[in-house]
Amino acid sequence: MAEESADVLTANIKALTRVSEGGDVWIDVSVDPAAAESVGAAIAARAAEYQPQLVVTWGLPDESVLAHIVARDLGVTSARADLDLGLITIEEELPAGSRVLLVTTIDDPYRRLNSLYTLLDGQGHTVVAAASVISAGTPLVESDVPQFQLS
Repeated sequence: MAEESADVLTANIKALTRVSEGGDVWIDVSVDPAAAESVGAAIAARAAEYQPQLVVTWGLPDESVLAHIVARDLGVTSARADLDLGLITIEEELPAGSRVLLVTTIDDPYRRLNSLYTLLDGQGHTVVAAASVISAGTPLVESDVPQFQLS
């Protein structure tokens, strides 16, 4: 997919963004599949320079769909992590020493990308970048790993 203009990307992010009455913000990729494809392609285009071999995200529906789009556009596979009673597990067995791109829709205080970074780094993987659709106003990972937010 060709790189889109910033205005088109902003419109696509807006189409996917939902806000609750309480002010919580999230991305819902089911409301506009074309917009979801656009956002995933934009993350993949930005992340390609880091040459990831694998995309890892949390095992939530919107996160998983976004990671699938990013991984497909990068020509790599994806894996999902789950958090249960404070224990993080990754569903798939990861190849040793993988170059990993962490992806999220928005860095949730409960399921932070930094937790995945710490786990993967401790297992001998190299996190090459971290990406989010919406900025939560804080770094995605607490390291010098390249990180970017689309909005």
